[in-house]
Amino acid sequence: MSETNPLLPRAEVLPPEPSIFLRVCRSPWVFISDRTLAIIRGLIACYLTAIFAADVDFEVVDAKRGKLFFFMMGTGSLFIQVVYYWISFFWTYQYYWDPQNKGSDVQEGHNITHPSNIWAAIRRVFRMPQTEGKNAILFSIFYSAAVTIPFVVTIVFWLIMIPSKPFSKPDRPSVRWSHKSSPDDRPPVEGGIEDHPFSRGFFKAFMFINLHAINSLIALAEIFFLSSVKKQSPSWIHIVGLIVLDLLYVAWLYIGRVITGVYVYKFIDPSYKGTKPVVVSIISVTSFTVTMFSIVSAFHGLREIATARGEKKRQRYGAA
Repeated sequence: MSETNPLLPRAEVLPPEPSIFLRVCRSPWVFISDRTLAIIRGLIACYLTAIFAADVDFEVVDAKRGKLFFFMMGTGSLFIQVVYYWISFFWTYQYYWDPQNKGSDVQEGHNITHPSNIWAAIRRVFRMPQTEGKNAILFSIFYSAAVTIPFVVTIVFWLIMIPSKPFSKPDRPSVRWSHKSSPDDRPPVEGGIEDHPFSRGFFKAFMFINLHAINSLIALAEIFFLSSVKKQSPSWIHIVGLIVLDLLYVAWLYIGRVITGVYVYKFIDPSYKGTKPVVVSIISVTSFTVTMFSIVSAFHGLREIATARGEKKRQRYGAA
């Protein structure tokens, strides 16, 4: 009964809305416990880190691409996911095993290189923010990038870049070109190196699939199963943030041109077909990123509908 009017039923009062930091630490599904979620996040973080390290070794050391590798789309997308999953793992670990964050305290009697103090230092770096405001906005944009950009990279590569690459034989020598080459002499492929991702053996194909297919499956699992982050609002902040990230990546590509002497992708080379196609390509990529963000938001909405009952039950019992 209501306190002001005993004839009226008491209104149900739910706990405050959890922050985005806590929602990253809680699965939207009751069958995925907090402990299981922490283990899954740790395994994904280790797997992505291993893939990143192996790909660096393969591309830089074996394939002799050198610094060019660090300017590719797949590399940037994978790096964002690696950072996101280590952050989310430590936050989930703290949420479940150490909610008071005592594990980040330096152990007296041990020097700084002692394993316990190294672990404490890592915990301090990845400590969950205690306040929202600007921190929440910045992290929510980063979250949007982590679950949107992998889809952009996957679709762009499979629908646009792969069909444009010739399937060269494994024993065919690679042809490297520079900005001094004439447009007719330049092979229309990624990085100025004439190869196809499936023409250099099993390992290269395996790495390519991880960077341009498994990455999207992981992002899909993050949206539907691993985090209870809601549809981002206001959406315009995230759209602006993603556009800025796209433009920063374009600037990064031109920095790569200065460092390596090679355009990583032909669509940013003004001497290939002129400046206008470059501008059109950049606008197209940013527009597609915004479209993909809208689709990702729809994915969040579908998951919210599917898990609404469990979410309300958790809030009713005071769970974040």
